[in-house]
Amino acid sequence: MKILLTQNLLYFPTLSGGTKANRAIAQGFVNQGHTCRVVVSSTIPVGLGPRTRTEFLRELALRGISFTPAAVEVDVFHLEGVNVHAVADPALLPSYLIDQIREFDPDWVIISEDTGQSLSRAAMQVCPSRVVHLVHSTAELPCGPNALLPSAAGTELFQQTTGIITVSHYLKNYIQQWLGLDATVIPSP
Repeated sequence: MKILLTQNLLYFPTLSGGTKANRAIAQGFVNQGHTCRVVVSSTIPVGLGPRTRTEFLRELALRGISFTPAAVEVDVFHLEGVNVHAVADPALLPSYLIDQIREFDPDWVIISEDTGQSLSRAAMQVCPSRVVHLVHSTAELPCGPNALLPSAAGTELFQQTTGIITVSHYLKNYIQQWLGLDATVIPSP
């Protein structure tokens, strides 16, 4: 099976709990014999982590990870069997995701850490029947009292998705209450 996982955050270096879990999940897919490609940002405009492509590439070099420039703003590297596409300009991430879905033709597209639903919108344009959301926190959701960026359009996108996976029964209940959808609970690795 071919799986494409995407998030608006870094994949490496890993800085957040959700990202650490996503990385473990991607590596788990590879360990089970699946092919996994990840499309992520390589920079963080604010906060901890590389703010520029140069800083990101320096992080890879410090860890002995070789990379290949794949496009003007994209670097590709392999980490524990996972093919990682790191996009330096976050504004280009949705269009690059669309390109990768078309090129890779995954069986499933797993979207996580997508607070503004830009990746969801992109994936739903190309392969709506193969999109699954992986939710680690209420902040990622577009509705309810804990939504970081409430959005009626984002709520509608979630309601069109093929499935939702979450890491706790609390999140499952929150999704049921505020989205009116069922979610499958798979504890975080």
